[in-house]
Amino acid sequence: MLHPAISKQLVGLVDCTYYNDENVLSSYKSVRCGSATCSSTALVFVVVYTLGIPLYILTTLKRYLSPSAKARHAASLVARHKARIGFVCGKYEPDYWYYELLEMTRKTGLMAVTSFLQTGSYAQLFAKLLISLGFFVVLCRRCPFNSKKLGLLVRTSQFCTLATIFFALMSKIGFFAEEGVSVSHMALMLAIIMMAPLFMAVAIIGSAIHDGVNCLRCCVSVRPRSGSFRAWAMLQGLRRPARPVRAAEHSEL
Repeated sequence: MLHPAISKQLVGLVDCTYYNDENVLSSYKSVRCGSATCSSTALVFVVVYTLGIPLYILTTLKRYLSPSAKARHAASLVARHKARIGFVCGKYEPDYWYYELLEMTRKTGLMAVTSFLQTGSYAQLFAKLLISLGFFVVLCRRCPFNSKKLGLLVRTSQFCTLATIFFALMSKIGFFAEEGVSVSHMALMLAIIMMAPLFMAVAIIGSAIHDGVNCLRCCVSVRPRSGSFRAWAMLQGLRRPARPVRAAEHSEL
Protein backbone atom coordinates (compact mmCIF):
# COMPACT_ATOMS: atom_id res chain seq x y z
CA MET A 1 0.00 0.00 0.00
CA LEU A 2 2.81 2.42 0.87
CA HIS A 3 5.12 1.29 -1.92
CA PRO A 4 3.94 3.78 -4.59
CA ALA A 5 3.85 6.72 -2.17
CA ILE A 6 7.36 6.05 -0.82
CA SER A 7 8.65 5.50 -4.36
CA LYS A 8 7.25 8.89 -5.32
CA GLN A 9 9.14 10.50 -2.43
CA LEU A 10 12.34 8.81 -3.58
CA VAL A 11 11.81 10.06 -7.12
CA GLY A 12 11.31 13.54 -5.67
CA LEU A 13 14.98 13.48 -4.57
CA VAL A 14 16.10 13.71 -8.21
CA ASP A 15 13.11 15.45 -9.81
CA CYS A 16 14.02 19.09 -10.40
CA THR A 17 12.02 22.21 -11.14
CA TYR A 18 12.54 25.97 -11.25
CA TYR A 19 11.35 27.94 -8.23
CA ASN A 20 12.11 31.64 -7.83
CA ASP A 21 14.55 31.39 -10.75
CA GLU A 22 16.50 28.63 -9.01
CA ASN A 23 16.82 24.99 -10.00
CA VAL A 24 15.60 23.07 -6.92
CA LEU A 25 14.07 19.72 -6.06
CA SER A 26 10.37 19.57 -6.77
CA SER A 27 9.60 17.96 -3.42
CA TYR A 28 12.09 19.95 -1.32
CA LYS A 29 12.36 23.44 -2.72
CA SER A 30 14.94 24.47 -0.13
CA VAL A 31 17.46 22.00 -1.64
CA ARG A 32 19.27 22.79 -4.86
CA CYS A 33 18.99 20.30 -7.69
CA GLY A 34 21.98 18.06 -8.35
CA SER A 35 22.94 17.44 -4.73
CA ALA A 36 25.21 14.39 -4.53
CA THR A 37 23.68 13.32 -1.23
CA CYS A 38 20.12 13.35 -2.61
CA SER A 39 21.09 11.61 -5.83
CA SER A 40 23.01 8.81 -4.11
CA THR A 41 20.26 8.31 -1.52
CA ALA A 42 17.60 8.12 -4.21
CA LEU A 43 19.65 5.67 -6.29
CA VAL A 44 20.30 3.32 -3.39
CA PHE A 45 16.73 3.24 -2.11
CA VAL A 46 15.16 3.02 -5.57
CA VAL A 47 17.22 -0.12 -6.18
CA VAL A 48 16.67 -1.56 -2.70
CA TYR A 49 13.04 -0.57 -2.13
CA THR A 50 11.24 0.41 -5.35
CA LEU A 51 12.73 -2.48 -7.35
CA GLY A 52 13.87 -4.82 -4.58
CA ILE A 53 10.55 -5.28 -2.77
CA PRO A 54 8.55 -6.29 -5.88
CA LEU A 55 11.34 -8.64 -7.02
CA TYR A 56 11.44 -10.30 -3.59
CA ILE A 57 7.66 -10.74 -3.57
CA LEU A 58 7.65 -12.08 -7.13
CA THR A 59 10.41 -14.60 -6.36
CA THR A 60 8.80 -15.80 -3.14
CA LEU A 61 5.32 -16.11 -4.63
CA LYS A 62 6.60 -17.97 -7.68
CA ARG A 63 8.71 -20.32 -5.57
CA TYR A 64 6.14 -21.21 -2.92
CA LEU A 65 2.59 -19.99 -3.71
CA SER A 66 2.17 -20.39 -7.46
CA PRO A 67 0.04 -23.40 -8.55
CA SER A 68 3.09 -25.29 -9.82
CA ALA A 69 5.02 -24.59 -6.59
CA LYS A 70 2.15 -25.81 -4.41
CA ALA A 71 2.22 -29.12 -6.27
CA ARG A 72 5.97 -29.54 -5.63
CA HIS A 73 6.32 -28.48 -2.00
CA ALA A 74 4.96 -30.01 1.19
CA ALA A 75 1.74 -28.61 2.59
CA SER A 76 3.46 -27.40 5.80
CA LEU A 77 6.00 -25.36 3.82
CA VAL A 78 3.29 -23.83 1.65
CA ALA A 79 1.20 -23.00 4.73
CA ARG A 80 4.15 -21.26 6.40
CA HIS A 81 4.81 -19.01 3.43
CA LYS A 82 1.09 -18.40 2.94
CA ALA A 83 0.85 -17.15 6.52
CA ARG A 84 3.84 -14.86 5.85
CA ILE A 85 2.93 -13.22 2.52
CA GLY A 86 -0.37 -14.84 1.59
CA PHE A 87 -2.13 -11.49 1.98
CA VAL A 88 -0.46 -10.39 -1.26
CA CYS A 89 -2.25 -12.97 -3.42
CA GLY A 90 -5.14 -14.04 -1.17
CA LYS A 91 -7.77 -12.00 -3.01
CA TYR A 92 -6.86 -13.34 -6.45
CA GLU A 93 -7.54 -16.58 -8.28
CA PRO A 94 -4.68 -19.12 -7.98
CA ASP A 95 -3.63 -18.59 -11.61
CA TYR A 96 -3.24 -14.84 -10.97
CA TRP A 97 -0.96 -15.05 -7.93
CA TYR A 98 1.24 -12.35 -9.50
CA TYR A 99 -1.47 -9.75 -10.12
CA GLU A 100 -0.73 -7.61 -7.06
CA LEU A 101 2.65 -6.86 -8.62
CA LEU A 102 0.85 -5.45 -11.65
CA GLU A 103 -1.18 -3.26 -9.31
CA MET A 104 2.01 -2.03 -7.66
CA THR A 105 3.42 -1.23 -11.11
CA ARG A 106 0.28 0.68 -12.09
CA LYS A 107 0.24 2.79 -8.93
CA THR A 108 3.97 3.44 -9.06
CA GLY A 109 3.66 4.49 -12.70
CA LEU A 110 0.83 6.91 -11.94
CA MET A 111 2.46 8.40 -8.85
CA ALA A 112 6.22 8.19 -9.38
CA VAL A 113 7.16 7.73 -13.02
CA THR A 114 4.95 10.55 -14.28
CA SER A 115 6.55 12.88 -11.71
CA PHE A 116 9.44 13.35 -14.13
CA LEU A 117 7.03 15.05 -16.53
CA GLN A 118 5.89 18.63 -16.06
CA THR A 119 2.93 18.80 -13.70
CA GLY A 120 -0.33 19.37 -15.57
CA SER A 121 1.32 19.16 -18.98
CA TYR A 122 -0.13 17.30 -21.94
CA ALA A 123 2.71 14.78 -21.72
CA GLN A 124 1.90 13.94 -18.11
CA LEU A 125 -1.84 13.66 -18.75
CA PHE A 126 -1.33 11.44 -21.80
CA ALA A 127 1.14 9.25 -19.89
CA LYS A 128 -1.30 8.77 -17.01
CA LEU A 129 -4.14 8.15 -19.46
CA LEU A 130 -2.20 5.45 -21.31
CA ILE A 131 -1.09 3.76 -18.08
CA SER A 132 -4.62 3.75 -16.65
CA LEU A 133 -6.19 2.58 -19.91
CA GLY A 134 -3.67 -0.23 -20.40
CA PHE A 135 -4.08 -1.68 -16.93
CA PHE A 136 -7.86 -1.24 -17.03
CA VAL A 137 -8.04 -3.31 -20.23
CA VAL A 138 -5.91 -6.02 -18.61
CA LEU A 139 -8.15 -5.99 -15.53
CA CYS A 140 -11.34 -6.36 -17.57
CA ARG A 141 -9.91 -9.12 -19.74
CA ARG A 142 -8.41 -11.19 -16.93
CA CYS A 143 -10.90 -10.72 -14.05
CA PRO A 144 -8.30 -11.98 -11.53
CA PHE A 145 -10.25 -11.53 -8.28
CA ASN A 146 -11.78 -14.52 -6.51
CA SER A 147 -14.73 -12.35 -5.44
CA LYS A 148 -17.05 -10.92 -8.08
CA LYS A 149 -18.06 -8.06 -5.81
CA LEU A 150 -14.46 -7.11 -5.10
CA GLY A 151 -13.70 -7.28 -8.80
CA LEU A 152 -16.64 -5.01 -9.54
CA LEU A 153 -15.45 -2.49 -6.95
CA VAL A 154 -11.89 -2.45 -8.33
CA ARG A 155 -13.11 -2.08 -11.91
CA THR A 156 -15.34 0.81 -10.84
CA SER A 157 -12.45 2.48 -9.03
CA GLN A 158 -10.04 2.16 -11.95
CA PHE A 159 -12.68 3.31 -14.42
CA CYS A 160 -13.29 6.42 -12.32
CA THR A 161 -9.53 7.07 -12.20
CA LEU A 162 -9.43 6.81 -15.99
CA ALA A 163 -12.48 9.06 -16.31
CA THR A 164 -10.93 11.67 -13.98
CA ILE A 165 -7.75 11.83 -16.05
CA PHE A 166 -9.80 12.08 -19.26
CA PHE A 167 -11.87 14.84 -17.65
CA ALA A 168 -8.67 16.75 -16.79
CA LEU A 169 -7.41 16.35 -20.36
CA MET A 170 -10.69 17.62 -21.82
CA SER A 171 -10.59 20.60 -19.46
CA LYS A 172 -7.03 21.45 -20.43
CA ILE A 173 -7.75 21.49 -24.16
CA GLY A 174 -10.77 23.72 -23.52
CA PHE A 175 -13.42 21.25 -24.67
CA PHE A 176 -15.95 22.15 -21.96
CA ALA A 177 -15.44 25.88 -22.44
CA GLU A 178 -15.89 25.49 -26.19
CA GLU A 179 -19.13 23.58 -25.67
CA GLY A 180 -20.42 26.10 -23.14
CA VAL A 181 -20.53 23.74 -20.17
CA SER A 182 -20.87 25.71 -16.94
CA VAL A 183 -18.42 25.40 -14.08
CA SER A 184 -21.14 24.09 -11.75
CA HIS A 185 -22.02 21.27 -14.17
CA MET A 186 -18.34 20.39 -14.53
CA ALA A 187 -17.97 20.27 -10.74
CA LEU A 188 -21.06 18.06 -10.49
CA MET A 189 -19.76 15.63 -13.11
CA LEU A 190 -16.38 15.42 -11.41
CA ALA A 191 -18.01 14.86 -8.00
CA ILE A 192 -20.14 12.02 -9.40
CA ILE A 193 -17.07 10.40 -10.97
CA MET A 194 -15.06 10.64 -7.76
CA MET A 195 -17.89 9.44 -5.50
CA ALA A 196 -18.90 6.45 -7.65
CA PRO A 197 -16.43 4.01 -5.97
CA LEU A 198 -17.73 5.05 -2.55
CA PHE A 199 -21.34 4.43 -3.58
CA MET A 200 -20.35 1.06 -5.02
CA ALA A 201 -18.53 0.13 -1.79
CA VAL A 202 -21.59 1.07 0.30
CA ALA A 203 -23.82 -1.03 -1.96
CA ILE A 204 -21.48 -4.02 -1.66
CA ILE A 205 -21.30 -3.69 2.15
CA GLY A 206 -25.09 -3.44 2.31
CA SER A 207 -25.41 -6.55 0.16
CA ALA A 208 -22.96 -8.41 2.41
CA ILE A 209 -24.93 -7.42 5.52
CA HIS A 210 -28.16 -8.55 3.87
CA ASP A 211 -26.59 -11.90 2.99
CA GLY A 212 -25.34 -12.27 6.58
CA VAL A 213 -28.81 -11.61 7.98
CA ASN A 214 -30.29 -14.18 5.63
CA CYS A 215 -27.64 -16.67 6.73
CA LEU A 216 -28.53 -16.06 10.37
CA ARG A 217 -32.20 -16.48 9.59
CA CYS A 218 -31.53 -19.87 8.01
CA CYS A 219 -28.76 -21.17 10.25
CA VAL A 220 -29.65 -20.16 13.82
CA SER A 221 -30.99 -23.31 15.48
CA VAL A 222 -30.93 -22.33 19.17
CA ARG A 223 -32.46 -19.48 21.05
CA PRO A 224 -29.97 -16.61 21.32
CA ARG A 225 -28.72 -16.10 24.87
CA SER A 226 -27.48 -12.55 24.44
CA GLY A 227 -30.13 -9.91 25.00
CA SER A 228 -28.92 -7.74 22.14
CA PHE A 229 -28.71 -10.70 19.79
CA ARG A 230 -32.19 -11.87 20.92
CA ALA A 231 -33.60 -8.43 20.14
CA TRP A 232 -31.92 -8.49 16.76
CA ALA A 233 -33.31 -11.97 16.11
CA MET A 234 -36.82 -10.83 17.03
CA LEU A 235 -36.43 -7.79 14.79
CA GLN A 236 -35.45 -9.96 11.85
CA GLY A 237 -38.19 -12.52 12.55
CA LEU A 238 -35.87 -15.30 13.63
CA ARG A 239 -37.64 -18.15 15.35
CA ARG A 240 -36.43 -21.27 17.02
CA PRO A 241 -37.14 -24.16 14.66
CA ALA A 242 -39.52 -26.86 15.74
CA ARG A 243 -37.94 -29.82 17.55
CA PRO A 244 -37.75 -32.82 15.22
CA VAL A 245 -40.01 -35.72 16.18
CA ARG A 246 -38.09 -38.91 16.86
CA ALA A 247 -39.08 -42.18 15.34
CA ALA A 248 -39.95 -43.71 18.77
CA GLU A 249 -42.22 -40.82 19.67
CA HIS A 250 -43.85 -41.04 16.26
CA SER A 251 -44.60 -44.78 16.78
CA GLU A 252 -46.18 -44.12 20.19
CA LEU A 253 -48.46 -41.63 18.56
